Amino acid sequence: MSRQLDRAELLKRFKSQGAELLIQVASLLQGGILSAAAFSLIEILRAPSDTVLRLILWLMSVVLSLVIFSRICSRAPFVTHAGIDVLFMVPIMGLFEIILFAVLASSALGQGGWRYWYVAATLFAAASFLATWMNLRALKREQYGDDAEAAFLGYRAILRRSCVETIVVVIFTGGLTAWFVSMPPDWPYAIIVVSVHVALSIVASFVGAQQEARDADALSRKLAA
Repeated sequence: MSRQLDRAELLKRFKSQGAELLIQVASLLQGGILSAAAFSLIEILRAPSDTVLRLILWLMSVVLSLVIFSRICSRAPFVTHAGIDVLFMVPIMGLFEIILFAVLASSALGQGGWRYWYVAATLFAAASFLATWMNLRALKREQYGDDAEAAFLGYRAILRRSCVETIVVVIFTGGLTAWFVSMPPDWPYAIIVVSVHVALSIVASFVGAQQEARDADALSRKLAA
């Protein structure tokens, strides 16, 4: 059997490079993120203060990482080019996810150090918006054949909606960050506000991820019809 690469095989590899690289990078980062989550949980349980608040935000961080990974997997089949949004921005997003756990595990931030989780969350949301916007900018009609125009239009709609969602998250999380930082470290109502925020965020994240998965499934069925 010849070991030479022919034109058809090279074209096949180039076409699938973007999707495969995206999944590989995301999977590698997800392993590191879950490892950081495990070590963070151990440190949180050893923390002398704010344990409940840290555990609530830890749960939020885990859910967030799983939702992001799910969205990346659902988008991967539509990616045709491994650009800077894959090679640079996805690792940056993974780094911010790890920072979320690092903040919760740290005792160096003093009393009320959990509040800086919101600073990291705001930066993570901003990085998510930038990655999605770059992905949208890189999306071109000529990347799809005439018989796959529905996939192009559908994927573009998904990215545009995601951009709007992340802008809202950046503004809202940034507002919470400013509020929490302005409050005293022992503010007694913090646990109520954080619990409500985390509960609503988890529900919204699952609903958004399920909607995006349904949209991707609808596009695949439309292409198969």
